[in-house]
Amino acid sequence: MTIIERKTLSTIDGFGLEARLLPDPDASPHACLGYYDSEAVVAWHRGHWRYVTTEVAASKAGIVLGAASLSGCEYGSFPVDGEYQPLFPLDGDDDDFANGYGPELIAQAISEAKVTLAQLHAHPLARPRHLKARRHRTH
Repeated sequence: MTIIERKTLSTIDGFGLEARLLPDPDASPHACLGYYDSEAVVAWHRGHWRYVTTEVAASKAGIVLGAASLSGCEYGSFPVDGEYQPLFPLDGDDDDFANGYGPELIAQAISEAKVTLAQLHAHPLARPRHLKARRHRTH
């Protein structure tokens, strides 16, 4: 999937965090009847703004182990009272982004990454050779 924009966040609990914006091609202001005024809908049709999915990925050694996402985020130049206002979901401090959902996305991504790591450590193939159970042959 095409990444529109990305932002490196801080490291938490040993996990590297990255927020990225992905296209959300299925979202449309027409699905939210009454929420957007005609100016916003026309601006959407003209490509001034679009919907994106904001995703936070938690990784170790560059391997993504967990992720959380929020779809339907507005991105681009959004009309407000005849003037265009920039809307960029990745703006803000490390956790002050995604319309205020940044902390939740970070927590979910880290939680998923911890579960993935626990599953990997519990798998017999993930154990070092010297710790694997040895079978003794009997003659």
